[in-house]
Amino acid sequence: MKGTVVSTWIKTCRKLRGDKVVDEALTNSGIDKDKVFSPLEDVDDNVVKNIMEYIARNENMSTGDLWRKIGQENITTFSEDYPAFFEHDNLYNFFDAMYEVHMIVAKRIPGAHPPILKIRPISSREAIFSYNSKRGMFDYFFGLIDGSSKYFNEKIQISEMSRTSDSVELKLTFEKDIYKNKNYILNKFMSFGFIKNINVKIALL
Repeated sequence: MKGTVVSTWIKTCRKLRGDKVVDEALTNSGIDKDKVFSPLEDVDDNVVKNIMEYIARNENMSTGDLWRKIGQENITTFSEDYPAFFEHDNLYNFFDAMYEVHMIVAKRIPGAHPPILKIRPISSREAIFSYNSKRGMFDYFFGLIDGSSKYFNEKIQISEMSRTSDSVELKLTFEKDIYKNKNYILNKFMSFGFIKNINVKIALL
């Protein structure tokens, strides 16, 4: 995983669970508690797994619950720090834009492997939302959905249609009719080379 997203997750864990347990988790995983991850640094997936498992175990919660809370909190943080990414008329359009974001990330950042997110309407208020990633971070994905739903103030019903080790397909039922309004703010923001805020592009998994 890229250092920028790991740094974001560590920061979120400090906010959610406090410095003490996070410092202990880092030290337990062989990382200095004050380490600053460089944006494009490669961090072993198993190291991240060990950190999260340590925090969850010592906070008496499942690792899945911790990842879901991280996802929820990340949406709040991203919406405050990077409002341009949230300039969409509705939740469906926001989810739809994530495919494009991830494709640009994969193309422009060497070694980045963001998940493939696709959404397609199947009726006026229903859509199939699919996630595909070799990391299978399903709980984090569900947390991002929770946080997005709260941000756009749109309640959605979620039905899991299928799951494999690296993918999940959901049926989302929205409160209002689905419509697409192509938002070019994101395209302009990224096409002009403003890649300074790499962490939001990678961490919106």
